[in-house]
Amino acid sequence: MGSNVTHKGLAHLSGFSNLKVLQLNGCRGMTDEAVKIIRSFPQLTDVYLLGTSVTVQGRHLLSGINIR
Repeated sequence: MGSNVTHKGLAHLSGFSNLKVLQLNGCRGMTDEAVKIIRSFPQLTDVYLLGTSVTVQGRHLLSGINIR
């Protein structure tokens, strides 16, 4: 089961500066465009990307964040 959430929906969370864990598993609409937004969360330690469309190149840009 997936979700239709994309980077546009993720942008609505940008004010949550204390976000530590982001669960995006199954969000197939989540692409490398989301990486810039994901990187903007200063406290983020873990992001779950199983079943998304984030590429290997996009994941490399998330250094310092545990990708699960």
